[in-house]
Amino acid sequence: MYRKIVIIASLFILLLAACADAQTAAPTPIKIPTSASTTYPYPAADQTQLIEPTPYPDSSNTINQESFDGAKAAELNPYPVMPEDATLTRGEVYLELKNARVFASMVDPAAMQLYLIGNLPSPCYQPRIAIAKADDQNHINVEVYAVITNPDRVCAQVLQPFEATVSLGNYPTGKYGVYINNQLFKEFGK
Repeated sequence: MYRKIVIIASLFILLLAACADAQTAAPTPIKIPTSASTTYPYPAADQTQLIEPTPYPDSSNTINQESFDGAKAAELNPYPVMPEDATLTRGEVYLELKNARVFASMVDPAAMQLYLIGNLPSPCYQPRIAIAKADDQNHINVEVYAVITNPDRVCAQVLQPFEATVSLGNYPTGKYGVYINNQLFKEFGK
């Protein structure tokens, strides 16, 4: 019994000693820049590109993934355009184009793939990648954007990293240009 009293008294004295030396410092005010020309350290301007929102892609010109089973469709594009996207809030995407790649599939050399890496505005956003069929000029248009799927969810205002590898499809011999959000990204072929 005497031992328990000594332990409790020791803890009480230790608690009082810890509180006695503590001084509450006033919070330091943080100056928030108001200038629109202010730059921030991340994402760096030379490594990312701000993608402006554009109208929703026309699903009639995108690669049809419905003909594949669910696993195959997710393998082709893990972030396909959904029918309900037109009713959702659309946001900006920051793509790190210096780290993005166009490459031939190891399984089928005629199948080209696109690796994208970037950031979404917050964890509330989900990426969407719309891949159009090659047009008569051999341009493959890829549109990357983000949507908020649950507007009632509270999210921290921090960038949310994402990366994806999507199939661009199979292409016969020729020279093709991959355009991401209407800007030439890479060319491949002969």
